[in-house]
Amino acid sequence: MTKEEISKSKRLAKRIRNLEYYDGYPYPKIPLDYPVMKYCLDVLENKIKVCTTEALFVRRFAKQIIKMATKPKYPYVFDMTRANRFFAFSKRCIMSEGEFTGQPFQLQNWQLFDWGNIFGWVEKETGKRQYTSAFIYMPRGNAKSTVSSLCSLYGLNADCFYPPYQPKKRIFSGEPVVLTLAVDKKQAQIVREGAMSIANYSPYVLKFAECKKTYIVNKKRGGRVEACSSDAGNKDGLKPDIVICDEWAAQKTDKALNTMVGGFGKKPQPLLIKITTAGDDCQSKPAKIDYDYSLDILKGVKKDEHYYISIRQADDDVKVNDFKRFGEFTPMLRIGNEYSKTLLKAIKNEYKKAYDSESPNKIREYLIKRLNRWQQDSEEKFLDTEALEKIKKCMIDPKEFDELIRGENYVGGYDMSIKVDLTARALWYKLPDGRYALDTKGFIPADSIDRHEHTDLIPYRYWIQQGYVDSIRGMVIDTNDVMEELMDYEIRNHVFGLEIVYDAAWATQFAADMSAGRNSRSQTYTMIECPQTTTRLNEPTNKFEELLMAGKIVIKRNDCFLWCCENAYIQYDNGGRRKIAKKSQKSPKRIDLLAAAIFGLVRVSTLEQGNLQHELETGTFTF
Repeated sequence: MTKEEISKSKRLAKRIRNLEYYDGYPYPKIPLDYPVMKYCLDVLENKIKVCTTEALFVRRFAKQIIKMATKPKYPYVFDMTRANRFFAFSKRCIMSEGEFTGQPFQLQNWQLFDWGNIFGWVEKETGKRQYTSAFIYMPRGNAKSTVSSLCSLYGLNADCFYPPYQPKKRIFSGEPVVLTLAVDKKQAQIVREGAMSIANYSPYVLKFAECKKTYIVNKKRGGRVEACSSDAGNKDGLKPDIVICDEWAAQKTDKALNTMVGGFGKKPQPLLIKITTAGDDCQSKPAKIDYDYSLDILKGVKKDEHYYISIRQADDDVKVNDFKRFGEFTPMLRIGNEYSKTLLKAIKNEYKKAYDSESPNKIREYLIKRLNRWQQDSEEKFLDTEALEKIKKCMIDPKEFDELIRGENYVGGYDMSIKVDLTARALWYKLPDGRYALDTKGFIPADSIDRHEHTDLIPYRYWIQQGYVDSIRGMVIDTNDVMEELMDYEIRNHVFGLEIVYDAAWATQFAADMSAGRNSRSQTYTMIECPQTTTRLNEPTNKFEELLMAGKIVIKRNDCFLWCCENAYIQYDNGGRRKIAKKSQKSPKRIDLLAAAIFGLVRVSTLEQGNLQHELETGTFTF
């Protein structure tokens, strides 16, 4: 954390210590040694060293306290009795694994702060929770899943609401339902067994709850704690009080979660808790959207009074092996007990294995799980974060691009899909300054746009408006329209095609028509077949990456092409040769425009010969 940030925090701490509540303040004042307040002050006064994002959310709490104490019309109050209910319940739960098995839970100071905030802030008027959602984001090894199990048991057996500081008027939810969402059935089983294990070890919990085969039920009021997986069946009709999403970054979509929270309106004070460590594929994960939104709130860019945020991550200036600073964002390391020593040893071992191996996969995993840093690229992505940024920087305005390539020769590549999917073309030019210029275009049947926008989750209509994709009339791709587009393009830009590369799959008739000149202008093209094998595509795949990283490509702006680049994975053969591929055959994340570009590179050397011939014919050749 910077000196400026520390200074801001200390000024805020001074205000808290000298805080005067408004005359007639109707609730108990919060003592400075109350656990949540003490942690706040220790962080603000730099007695506990934390990362920048933690300083932000602790300052957020401090500012709330000041508003509560000085503004009679502020609609929320921190009710210590509500926070204390959760604290007291946790002490009556017994740990069921590790070196502390059989001992009561002892929440640590950062846990008291987070969960005290979630349960302690309430509406003055109703006593219902202020926070309806929470985003808890921290590295591996900080007991996230264990405390979420505690929370689920609390939600089933002890959660209630009442007017501020009037616990005798408490109201419980009838048939409380707590759902934990896991990424798959195996993870759901782990989550379920964790909650059941704590319940079975805790005589106090068993007074109220009974563990069934696949769920936990409240003996008196019914309801249940149940773990669900996002790959399970229909979740409609659920009426949860609390939904806990464990490892939110592992969820590929928010469909299952949205279905669960759809029943929130039927309960008095619903709560959604999303708990996670960082992840990969950050451009496609709903958790990354939540993360960005949360940062905007902490930075004051956006406002959401009903969203609690706790983000702990390595600051940008933390080196990957600066273990003395890991306690800033891994609070479990601050304790100094045997567990924290074991955790630090595990972190050091993972660092050594990752960086000694020089394996990008292991390094990526280390950065995600131990430094809690999002990674844009996943294990087998073709283009990593740096390369994708270079793609963006290489893109220029279409009009500027057209001026660059006017009058030049090109080699092309076509990736012809099945008739109802995205088809792509790419044209390569060699510019006088030695750079290569790339122009890409997508084609999609007009009658399938709605379906593709739903399955691909991509704004095809907007892309069509921007000229990135052409809409082909009808339900299928008409290759005649694809040919006409190319001929119109050539006339408009005064360019000439030397060769066009294609894969025989889905393109045999197209290639035959192009070669024979079966089009409105009887124009013929030199067509080069290239099978999609690593033997043929290894060299152009490497060529694309080399040109990109050397800054020798200029690209006509096309968001559809960028999307295809983000989606491309690498596939290797036994000889180490490679080509790009989709993550899976059924994936809606398409790579067609990038595939067409790599096809074009198969014959890019033809441009050297073609440009020489052009100079000889026009008399511009010089030695």
